[in-house]
Amino acid sequence: MTDARSPLSLPVDKLFSLLESTIYQNLIHCQRSIYSDELVFHGGLLYR
Repeated sequence: MTDARSPLSLPVDKLFSLLESTIYQNLIHCQRSIYSDELVFHGGLLYR
């Protein structure tokens, strides 16, 4: 049973790590864009 499962477990682990990294990168990108939008917004308020 373990011999049949081991070839599957590696790609699944790789898939999960890839998914995790892309989700993490998207989160960072979202936080950065929200942060920069807030900076621009507050900057615009300051300059008014």
